Amino acid sequence: MKSRDKKHNKLKIKKISISLSLMELMQVLQKLFFYHVQRLRIEQHLQ
Repeated sequence: MKSRDKKHNKLKIKKISISLSLMELMQVLQKLFFYHVQRLRIEQHLQ
């Protein structure tokens, strides 16, 4: 019984860390997207 609880806790922690890394990934993607949009705007201005 005890060992099963431990395993369950580990799974919980794993899920939490995965969701955290997903959040980070989303943030990075957003930054890249914004950067890309800014660059496109600048290029349009230059033309």
